[in-house]
Amino acid sequence: MAMLYQGNRIHILLISFILLSVGCNRSKQYNEKELKNIRNNSINMSFFVIEEDEYWGIYNKMNDSVNSWINNKLRNYAYWNSIINFQVDSVLCINREKNKIITTILLPYVGENGRIDDVEYFYGVKIKKQWYFFSGPTLSLPREWYQADIHTPLSFEKMKELAAKHIYRGYLKKNPLWKEQSEVEEYVINERFFADFTSVAWCTDCVTQDQWDEAYLKWVNGNWKKRDTTHWEEWKEDE
Repeated sequence: MAMLYQGNRIHILLISFILLSVGCNRSKQYNEKELKNIRNNSINMSFFVIEEDEYWGIYNKMNDSVNSWINNKLRNYAYWNSIINFQVDSVLCINREKNKIITTILLPYVGENGRIDDVEYFYGVKIKKQWYFFSGPTLSLPREWYQADIHTPLSFEKMKELAAKHIYRGYLKKNPLWKEQSEVEEYVINERFFADFTSVAWCTDCVTQDQWDEAYLKWVNGNWKKRDTTHWEEWKEDE
């Protein structure tokens, strides 16, 4: 996981909390229909916030960004192309101000030694009409919790269900004005879902939006300062 140095300890705690939450929530059952509804409701809300064409345009930019990081061997993305068949999830949770996005990157790991797959938070911020993307903490998924075969990676469909269960379900909340009135929307955006954008993990003393934007840009630009020159294709062949 790549994080700002100041926030490493905080994000480690956050990951511990996420893993604890996953463990506790294993007993809470969601059927496939409920999880599909969470995903569909999230997408439909985002379509309401922005136009559908813009939505898919942003999604394509996210994929382009990740592929660019892989091709340029930035940090841990250097070996993704050789070892991980990743997907950027198509659920984009967008805030009301249309300047923040939370989605995930699905990372099923191959190889006989891998027994845990990951769902990595993937963030987007809009600064001066331009979108910038960066990764966040990782939700680890021990295969033994979800299937008998621990040597086979979780399917993308299963990982999407788990992302809905553990992450996306926090995006929307019941509209207190709804009361089954047809003219009132059943769900509204939960802005607290985007609280991590203003965590001290990104900036310890940011107050204004300009300061936050500067912190995000510093992190995004910092990604390009460290490149991995390891030949991961050769490493995989020798494994």
